[in-house]
Amino acid sequence: LIYDETTATENTAVAAAMLQNVTANAEVKLKVESIIVDKTVGEGQTTASVGDVIEYEVSSKVPNVVGYDEFFFEVTDKLSKGLTFNNDVEVTIGGVVYEHYTVTYNTDATTGVTTLVIKFNETEFAKLNDKMGQALEITYSATLNSNAATEKENSNEVVIEYSNDPETDEHGKTNTDIVYVYTYGFDFTKKNSAGEVLPGAEFVLKLSDGSYATFNENGVY
Repeated sequence: LIYDETTATENTAVAAAMLQNVTANAEVKLKVESIIVDKTVGEGQTTASVGDVIEYEVSSKVPNVVGYDEFFFEVTDKLSKGLTFNNDVEVTIGGVVYEHYTVTYNTDATTGVTTLVIKFNETEFAKLNDKMGQALEITYSATLNSNAATEKENSNEVVIEYSNDPETDEHGKTNTDIVYVYTYGFDFTKKNSAGEVLPGAEFVLKLSDGSYATFNENGVY
């Protein structure tokens, strides 16, 4: 801003006076814009059987890290009890493998829900100035376990928590994205030609590969 006293009007003089405290080359630090997360399941895997391996992909973008010496970026993923995490996380940024993160996970003994946390190294993440806006993708897999047969709807939900202001410790959170993998159960009742139930009737369920399904005392596949 250049103020020329020889041509200034009264109004511009007031404006110039109001701006006199602005320092040249001052650094302006802006809050991070909202980050979006999207989760998908492998093609053709929205319905599956016990024992199948399900591929997941979590997609986001590298945020604006300008003004940060450290940037908090943490992905939390929750898998229902019908899914067993295979501990095979891989992260890419702009299609290139990225390794500055840690993976921890824990399965709740009561609910069977597994909580997976992928925490990025804050110092290294703040160095991604040249990667801002590039695709950040996380892939991993989970196996449908015996609980999946009773769950029917096996959910998997993800959320990202991230730094939101370089001047404070304020964090923001993305939307929670949920995907489902479905299994299907069967109820069999043996009846005679008159439609009367036959007590004590037993059945054998033969699978497409020629093997036979077995169930425990609780009816779990």
